[in-house]
Amino acid sequence: MIRFQSRCGCLIVALGVLVVGAGQSLAGGDDVLTNLGTTIVYTEYAYPQGEEPGVLTINDQGLGLIATFLDDTELLFSDISVSLSLELLEELGDPGDAFAYGQFGSGVLTYTDNSAPGPGTTIFQADVLEFELVESALNSGVYSGDGTFENATFSGALAGVTLPTEGQILTSLFQWFSDSDLTALVDIDNFLNPADQGASTVYGELTQVNVTPEPGTLVLLGVAVAGMLRRRRTA
Repeated sequence: MIRFQSRCGCLIVALGVLVVGAGQSLAGGDDVLTNLGTTIVYTEYAYPQGEEPGVLTINDQGLGLIATFLDDTELLFSDISVSLSLELLEELGDPGDAFAYGQFGSGVLTYTDNSAPGPGTTIFQADVLEFELVESALNSGVYSGDGTFENATFSGALAGVTLPTEGQILTSLFQWFSDSDLTALVDIDNFLNPADQGASTVYGELTQVNVTPEPGTLVLLGVAVAGMLRRRRTA
């Protein structure tokens, strides 16, 4: 097992090496996870059809993932799949201002490690309580996403981490497209009515997805770790 000292935080553009394989796990039981970060994650949104609600789907594979710990070391994965499906609860934007603001309901976020032959190993799973995707400026096509999770479980290569069982999901998206090949840009005014060109489904890539414990949890963990270090030094 190889751990690296963090140099560039949670946003990583590309990974070039495989460091963790399925079936491996952390040796220690006191590793405090502070972030799971990946980039360029395929997503799509299907508009409401009749009685069927709109559905936001995050589903991609072959991704690089970085697990960052409280001591700034990192664990790297090179073949991760991510899945999450959320139903639209409400469009919170003003219908007249072309400002999309979607509030989505609950779902299950899953990270699976596919680096070893055979079935993948789930390394992280959590219940998403709510998620909002908001256009950051009028009709700009730039979105930020923010959600909360709870009941997180870790296994496989992350089996030894200290469990932050609740926290936040932070994402960003720069543009929607009317085709799954992401070649035809499209503007959307809201999450209730189909986009300009009448596309019933729009597609995009989340430039980053970060799963982090609640800030308050990290503060308490930091205090606890500092106390342990003081006790060890004076023991």
